[in-house]
Amino acid sequence: MRFRPEHAPSHDPEPDFLLRSGSEAGGKRGVLGGVRVGEGGGADQDIAEGANRFSPKQKRPRYQDARSEAGEVASHLERLYRYELLGEAETRELLTLANRVCAMQTGLIRHCSP
Repeated sequence: MRFRPEHAPSHDPEPDFLLRSGSEAGGKRGVLGGVRVGEGGGADQDIAEGANRFSPKQKRPRYQDARSEAGEVASHLERLYRYELLGEAETRELLTLANRVCAMQTGLIRHCSP
């Protein structure tokens, strides 16, 4: 089971994924299954900051950061699956959401390209 952004669907992600990425624990560090996670921020923050910029040139770097964050989420999900902290069905569902965020960000980056 691998993260494959080239096969990501082209529709928007479900809003709850954006909330889970970094702000679920109120932006604080926490522990998930004995593994330290997050310090807040993440894809949702980068998307919000990008949307709040005035020109495409200002938006693009934020959207690229958000796409990178989604890739990191996928990497962590694969690691949690290998450590048997997540089941296969749950991992597949969450990887699908990460793929969808990458697809959305790729579209926003293209929209901001000259």
